[in-house]
Amino acid sequence: TVSGASHTGKLAALGLIVVLMVFAITAWRLPHPINEPAAFEILFWGGGHLLQFVYLLLLLSCGQSLKSETTSRLPSRFIGIVSGSLFATGLLLAILLEPDSPAYRDAFTQLMRFGTPLLALPTILLLWNKPVFNGLRLALLLLLAGLLLGVLISGDNVSVTAHYHATNAAITLAFMTLAYRLFMQLGMGQPNPYWVKRQLQLYFTGMVIYISGMALSGLLNVPRKVPMMADGQQALSMGLMGVGGLIAIAATLLFVAVNMHAFYIQRQQVQNRGRQSHGEHNESTS
Repeated sequence: TVSGASHTGKLAALGLIVVLMVFAITAWRLPHPINEPAAFEILFWGGGHLLQFVYLLLLLSCGQSLKSETTSRLPSRFIGIVSGSLFATGLLLAILLEPDSPAYRDAFTQLMRFGTPLLALPTILLLWNKPVFNGLRLALLLLLAGLLLGVLISGDNVSVTAHYHATNAAITLAFMTLAYRLFMQLGMGQPNPYWVKRQLQLYFTGMVIYISGMALSGLLNVPRKVPMMADGQQALSMGLMGVGGLIAIAATLLFVAVNMHAFYIQRQQVQNRGRQSHGEHNESTS
């Protein structure tokens, strides 16, 4: 609902303020100059993990905007309490722990690991029963996949990357779905429903293939952020990532094309109506 989306949007805005505060506190307390490469990961580690909670709240806000029926107050209140607690905890961690210490790194990792299900599961429960296909359910499936992949993380390999790519893709898919609705509401044209549905399905399919390849690479213990030579199985799983990535990129370009085509058609219709009214005016004056 609109009121629910507004409330969740305010929570996300509050969370973003906390994220910026954590960035500022970390930058102030860093023992290394910011221009050193080693400092960049430390600088964005804490705030970057908190930013995932902001994105989850934005996904929920998108879903509430797309739903017409009233949502239950209990999960909404629970989400408000949980998100406030998570942001407050993150701010305290940034103040109390040294930013370049292992304790700082581990604390924010565990905060996201256990905090994400606390926000994501109520989000799925609140938004799942959406009767009209609009990409929202596909986004929730990606979110659920991200949660499952997070549970399966067993080391510092690309399974970590698979986890957050799934959750981020879910949020992107929800944004795409809401963008189609806003495009119509703002009078910029009506995207073709057939291509809207196909575009959302194509993006979902591409990301599922991409994430599956990444998860398989994680099972094969492919490290992240480290260049390496892949063997047969690793090359196959990483090739799967490439195929999925190309499909997702094509779907993203299709998203732009569908909206731009709707805008072009709308513009042509406005111009035609303008010419018709101008012609009728000339006939009446003559």
